[in-house]
Amino acid sequence: MKSAIKDIKPKHFNLIDHGEGTIQLELNRPESMNSFNKETWNEYKDLLYKLDENDYVRVIILSGKGKNFSAGIDLKEFGLDALELQKDKVKFFKYIKDFQDCISAASCISKPTIGLYHGTNLGLALDIAVTLTMRVFTKDIKLSIKEVQVGLVADMGFLQRAPQLSGNHSLLNKLSLTGNMFGADQAARLGLVDEEDIVNDKVEGLNRCLKIAKDISKNEAWCVEGTKQCLTEMSELKFDVNEGLDNVAKINAEKLDIRSIMNKYSRTVSKKSSQKGKL
Repeated sequence: MKSAIKDIKPKHFNLIDHGEGTIQLELNRPESMNSFNKETWNEYKDLLYKLDENDYVRVIILSGKGKNFSAGIDLKEFGLDALELQKDKVKFFKYIKDFQDCISAASCISKPTIGLYHGTNLGLALDIAVTLTMRVFTKDIKLSIKEVQVGLVADMGFLQRAPQLSGNHSLLNKLSLTGNMFGADQAARLGLVDEEDIVNDKVEGLNRCLKIAKDISKNEAWCVEGTKQCLTEMSELKFDVNEGLDNVAKINAEKLDIRSIMNKYSRTVSKKSSQKGKL
């Protein structure tokens, strides 16, 4: 299945195999500050689903080439589409729903995703950020929920997902309603990033992502994917607690290998006993 990665030839992204199942999906439109047009967001969804179906892939790192991760939507192309579509509200609604489906892709797949964000990131970049499993930010990052300033309600998921991540709704409301720029410190207070995952620059950020990916990949794939599924289902309010418990019971009843657990436990106990003996 590893060879199947080489067969994928994206137009707007680079695929980089870091080994051990860690794949970097790099947005490659630096000439437009990595903004998304319709072709780009459709390709983004298709690539995530292809990587998710590949047994070799364990963790996906999402990043941007050049000076930033993404400046958000390509307003010039979107504006032309919207002018035409506004004549038919039904078609415009479907256009928005299809767009939402593409941007939500990372929250729908079973493989964990890590977002590496640097530079100036606007609007759609934050909609994508909240679909990812976790995020790494450079300390000089600039972010904005820009939509309100350009005359629309952010409609690609940030306003729906961020309240589930944030314990600081006052700050969330202020930033969403003003569209003002904010940095890494406020992003941490908002719950978008863990303070330990704020790094000096993009190079350090990639190393941080690779370290996290390596730690994740030490665990069995089905356990990682099942854990992500359970966390995502609850954070996106797809089920209540009892339904979530039913779902995890089904996963373990189908996949659990008691002998494997006992062997791992025995090795852990033996290792600890050996370390105590040396002390």
